[in-house]
Amino acid sequence: NDFAWEVRAAFCEEAASLPKKVGQVSTEGIIWPCYEQALLDQEERVLQAALSGLVALVGEKLLRRQSLTNVASKVAPLLVHPSATIRSRATAVLKAVGEQLNAVDQYVFIMPAVRPFLQFALVGVASIDGALVPPLSRRAFERALLRRDEELHEALLHKRPVPQVLKDELPQADSEALELMRPYLHLILRSRPAMPQAGNASWPLGVAFKEDQLGALTAQPGMVHNLHYPAMNPHCAPNRSLQATAE
Repeated sequence: NDFAWEVRAAFCEEAASLPKKVGQVSTEGIIWPCYEQALLDQEERVLQAALSGLVALVGEKLLRRQSLTNVASKVAPLLVHPSATIRSRATAVLKAVGEQLNAVDQYVFIMPAVRPFLQFALVGVASIDGALVPPLSRRAFERALLRRDEELHEALLHKRPVPQVLKDELPQADSEALELMRPYLHLILRSRPAMPQAGNASWPLGVAFKEDQLGALTAQPGMVHNLHYPAMNPHCAPNRSLQATAE
């Protein structure tokens, strides 16, 4: 829950070694939820660390079938992420999940989450590398997340149909990949604090915007930290890093 991405990434890399010390109940009830939240981190280096940690966590063989199914459903949308590294590590997580299940359980419990992201049918996750649909382009991904298109942002945030005029602007591969990533993008956008209207003195988290010489509103550094990263645990106050405290 730290503002510094390095701390969040380090946690994801190291927490995977805890399951044998804390047991199955704590692994499923405490450690896995931390990784689940880290999968929504908008710093891609944290996301990469979370996926690497999940490979190790799954390999500890302490997650039951229901938890493994949950892991697969949360990781599957990342199979069309713009980053090749993230796609590769998401594939590694799914293969690690598959190694814990027999062929029947893979087909019944894991493949329904993975199948929409495949170009052709498979019975298991061992060979999904060459079967994935084309990923979402970086341009379309940033257009959705960075609010470069208000209509697209509102459609994703509120689960509304994407306007046809916007679909027509996107290449077909991007349009299809965007639909596949919609549930994931919705969770990311929903995790952000609501932005107040300009001129409102009540800014979230007690941090105000300031007006520059041209009349534009710019966020103070602390506000950028708070808006950019969702909290790991919304029920606990964050531990501010020295850098965030100094800003």
